[in-house]
Formats: sequence, structure tokens, C-alpha cells
Amino acid sequence: MDRLNEVTPKSLYDFYRKNILDNSYKIYISGALDDEDKFKKDFEKIFDNKNEKKSLEFNYQKYFVPGKYEHRYEKTKYEQSVLFINYNIKDMKDSDQMKFYMLQILLSSKENDLIYNYLRVKNNLVYSSKINSYRNYGTIDIIVYFNNYDYQKLIDLVNEIIFKLKEKEFFDYCKEKMVKASEYDLLYMEDEPFGEVADLVDVSICDDITYKEKLNAIKNIEYEEFIEFLDRLTLTKSFLFESGDKND
Repeated sequence: MDRLNEVTPKSLYDFYRKNILDNSYKIYISGALDDEDKFKKDFEKIFDNKNEKKSLEFNYQKYFVPGKYEHRYEKTKYEQSVLFINYNIKDMKDSDQMKFYMLQILLSSKENDLIYNYLRVKNNLVYSSKINSYRNYGTIDIIVYFNNYDYQKLIDLVNEIIFKLKEKEFFDYCKEKMVKASEYDLLYMEDEPFGEVADLVDVSICDDITYKEKLNAIKNIEYEEFIEFLDRLTLTKSFLFESGDKND
């Protein structure tokens, strides 16, 4: 911990500047070395540009810009098919962060788990599902494992359940369930011995606000602003790994 406390934003920047941008290096030699001088001469000859400075153009992270929808396909030897469905938020902004977090929770966890419940529990079309979300890029990957079903119909069903959230009655119903579950989670975190530590780590490393502040922010998201956000959700890519003959 003492060594970690010595790390500062400036020391990290200085290290990056010296070792990456200035193209610095160190030579490490492993094994039997009969003639060190000869090795150094050979090294100098091979890496003759080692002192060359690299000129790099700095820029800052930009949110992913969705392009035209495309589908890819690959036949596999496995018995189970896997479908990846990618969505992106058009014109994602920092102010969309909490709405993105809310959408992720509605689709994949808590009391709603809309994707799994709609595809598996209600329609019995998939074995399982999971969601990977990348808030800094405004992208969501929905992954479903299935067999013997039209992948395009699965995409249509995923679209159907996501955009059903545009119906105010359904949105209010799902939001109420999610908030209630999150309140129970907060009670657990407040009673759990390491809850305060976990919250501190999350705020310091992952997020800017505590779990309680996050919960309050979600409570205050109105239907109209969430729908404006949802209207910018774009189906960007799908990738099907289709099951096939093991002997192929």
C-alpha cells in the first residue's frame, strides 16, 4: 500500500512519456553470453533506429459511431449455435451514462432480466443469454445460445422486448421492479462489513458516484428522457456461429 500511495497522476504521465512516447528501452540478456561486446555491437547494428523519437498525435476518446447494419456468419463443428447482437447508442453523451446503466440493468439483471425471461422463460427458444455492456463506448452486446431456430426471428424478438420499453405502462412497471430490487441491494451493502470498502473502490476506480447516489439518479430518470435515449439505440451488427456436424 505504501508503494501504491507513491503513484500519482504525474508519475504515471512521466513514466508514459519516458518509456512509451520517448521510445526508451532497456536491454535484458538471458542465457550464456561469451562475448558481451560483440552482442552489443550486433544489437546496435540490428536496432539502428533505437534512438529515433516518435511523433504521435494526441486525441481523446470518442464514442463509437454506428454504421450500416451488417450480419456475419460462420459454420462451426459445435452442437450449439451462438448469436451475437450488437447495439450502439447514436450520439452517446456523458449525460446518457445513467440511462445506459439503467437499460443494461433492465435487460440483464435484477427483477426484470428482460432478454432471458423473454427468450427463455416465456418462449423457450434459447439455452441461456448474457449481456456485455461498454458504457464508455455506448455499446451493448447481447449473446444468446440456442439450437434449431431462425436467428433472424431471435433478433426480431430481442428488438421487440427492448423497444417494448417505449410503452409507458411497461416502462413504469419495469422501473418500479428494478428500483425495489436495487433498494434491497443497498440495504445489504449497508449491512455487509465490506460494503463501504466496495463502494469506495467502485467510486475511486470504476464510477464517480456511490451506489446510493446511482440509485437516486435512476429513480429520477423520467419516461420521456429515457425514450429519447432509447430512440437512439441502433442495431449495428450480428454474428452467427451456427452449429454443424462434429465430423466436418
